Amino acid sequence: PPPRFTVENVTVHSKAVGWGMRSGSLWTLFTRIVTDARDAVHDPGRLETLSFVSQLASAVLFVYLTVRLFRRGLAAEGLYAAASLLLLFHASTVAGMDRYVLALFPAFFVLAADVARRPALAFACMLFGVTLQVTFLHRFVHWIMVS
Repeated sequence: PPPRFTVENVTVHSKAVGWGMRSGSLWTLFTRIVTDARDAVHDPGRLETLSFVSQLASAVLFVYLTVRLFRRGLAAEGLYAAASLLLLFHASTVAGMDRYVLALFPAFFVLAADVARRPALAFACMLFGVTLQVTFLHRFVHWIMVS
């Protein structure tokens, strides 16, 4: 019988072989995003497609919110968010980006101000968030990777 798949086996194997992730340039990140997007378009039913879309959307949203921080005159907050994003982008992947951007709390100031002024946007964000949460909960319960 094939070896049983467990987290411990994967962790030990990854450490023994060497983890394939290395930091790289922003061009490496863009190349990987294009490759992953092409894979997602060719096979939209893949398990990773929803996660990839969520991670890419998080990256784009927080780049936008970082620019908005600077435009509102919040230089210190903008520098914090920009430096953090630059560090995250040098991982040469957007994998896990939807979790990592949660540390960019200054960007939520801008998002909260936008949502407070527009009730329709607040409702859309709430509806989208609940839908995404239910989708990811369903995937998690059925042992589908949710990163």
